[in-house]
Amino acid sequence: GEQSFRCDFAGAPENCPATCNACSLECVDTTGIFDVTKPDGTLISNRSCAWISQHSFRCGFAGAAENCPTTCDTCSQVAPVCVADSLESFDVTKPNGVVISSVNCAWVSQHSAFRCAFAGAAEN
Repeated sequence: GEQSFRCDFAGAPENCPATCNACSLECVDTTGIFDVTKPDGTLISNRSCAWISQHSFRCGFAGAAENCPTTCDTCSQVAPVCVADSLESFDVTKPNGVVISSVNCAWVSQHSAFRCAFAGAAEN
């Protein structure tokens, strides 16, 4: 859908990254444990980026580059990381300086398309 004009309010993108399409483009290796699959189909369980980094050919294993983009130098191929929208209430500040207290991401997402079509709505 169309992004809400409320995503322009200070505080909205930080608290509602999914709603406001404000996902991080940072490229970091996962710190967790994951499985990889060798080209011959063999599954190797419980591996880490430290293990992948020991031999560069391991970046060719399915699951390696996705979990270890820095190690495997595949940052340009990584999809943006998007954390979930906050479930907490927060304050936003409109471009005119007016603070609106105790809103949530459902509120931020409302009235995107039809209100933005009104003259002046996108600027306010």
